Amino acid sequence: MGEIKRQGISNTLYMYLGLGVGFLNTLFVQPELLTTTEIGLTKVLFSFSMLFSTLLPMGANNIILRYYARFKNAEKGDHGFLGLVTGITLLGFLVYGSLLFLFSHFAIDYYQDKSPEFGHYFYWVFPFGLALALITIFNTYCYGNFRSSFPTFLNDVAVRVMLILLILLYHQKWISWETYLGLFVACFMLQLGMLLAYMASFSKLNFKYDWSFLGRQGNREMLVYGLLFLLSSVASMGLKTLDVIVLASFFPLSAVGVYGLVSIFPLVIETPLNSLEKIAGPKMTEALAQSNSVELSKIYKDSAHHLLVFGAWLFLMIVLNIKDFLHLLPADFHSAYGLVYILSAGNLINMATGVNNPLVYYSDHYKLGLSILLSTLVLAIINYFVFIPLWGLPGAAFATVLSNLMMNLAKTMVIWVKFKLNPFDGNTLGIFILTALCILPLWWNLDFHPVVNMIFRSLVITLVFGLGLVVGKLSPNNPVIGYIRERIF
Repeated sequence: MGEIKRQGISNTLYMYLGLGVGFLNTLFVQPELLTTTEIGLTKVLFSFSMLFSTLLPMGANNIILRYYARFKNAEKGDHGFLGLVTGITLLGFLVYGSLLFLFSHFAIDYYQDKSPEFGHYFYWVFPFGLALALITIFNTYCYGNFRSSFPTFLNDVAVRVMLILLILLYHQKWISWETYLGLFVACFMLQLGMLLAYMASFSKLNFKYDWSFLGRQGNREMLVYGLLFLLSSVASMGLKTLDVIVLASFFPLSAVGVYGLVSIFPLVIETPLNSLEKIAGPKMTEALAQSNSVELSKIYKDSAHHLLVFGAWLFLMIVLNIKDFLHLLPADFHSAYGLVYILSAGNLINMATGVNNPLVYYSDHYKLGLSILLSTLVLAIINYFVFIPLWGLPGAAFATVLSNLMMNLAKTMVIWVKFKLNPFDGNTLGIFILTALCILPLWWNLDFHPVVNMIFRSLVITLVFGLGLVVGKLSPNNPVIGYIRERIF
């Protein structure tokens, strides 16, 4: 237990360090040292490769999460389990890679009009996608052995630092653009090699199948489970990457670069949700196994309330300061604040629905959850091809928000019907009203330096929003609000 706790602390530190490095790279290094077209090309290349990589494991990462414990045996090299999941991934690369290669000319022609640069470098998707797929598999294998710190460091810190160094080399004209893209992909291949070396420090790296043992472990059950959740993985990744991929077919990569960069701001609002889900998810799964409806209700409702409070504060901080922040970036980004408004509103609604994934995907209703995901993916594709031609970049943002809104509404309805749980109460409406009331009087332009404007406005936002929560008694169980009320009022 002590080792698990140490790993958890290390992961948290690496996550926040990586978040800082990522913000430095995305919001300052890239806008200053790369053109919007170059940013857009790397965004599209990465997004397309990520979506491609999700197909390759054919659910092997989910097989590790569910079935690895059956095979785990250090003396016998886990009966070749690592070889099994790696073999499935390589087979997926052979199948899906062949299909993508056969139809690659259609993809290249599709982007030729608006984003011809992507077509020129399209074939980098193959090695890039394979590297990303194997990284996912090996990361999951490390997690199954309770060795998560080093993979987290590689993912969140090391690769991001390497990418910053690459940008500096390119900006100084020490390497060409073609070399930069090659080294960009090579950074992830280096991560893959370092993962393998790390795995060799605690595992025998046995890639030889133990066919007699594998035959006793219900191969058909594992494969069906993996393929079923492959659809879930593809749908989830599609919802995260399709906006950039589709935008590149309608707009030049310079516009895609602007969209891809400013879309990082709204993601900050959902960061607490992603962090809390890692903690609350296992607890909710355990409560599901024990049919502990009281515990489920408490976790679900508390998560929705506290996430809404924190999300509303982050929403105000972002939408009221975004114009000043964008003025710190090159002129191409100054007018992109409308995208941030739309995406931020959608992420705030996601926060309001609380930690709902475990109730839908880890319960007996997971097939219904899978149906929701796939339906949302289809809806998202339709939305992108309807609203992007109509409204351009704001259309992509609106399509993303609409798709996620419908998905969260569907999950909330499933939880309400199947578990009789509702995440909303009277305070939910009160917090939304308070947020709207804070926007109106604080929406003013200051004539100081943008940094001074943001600091002053942030202090006022925090004071007004916090006082509204205390006076309105909108967050009675919040320990921070309780402390303020006790000490001051």
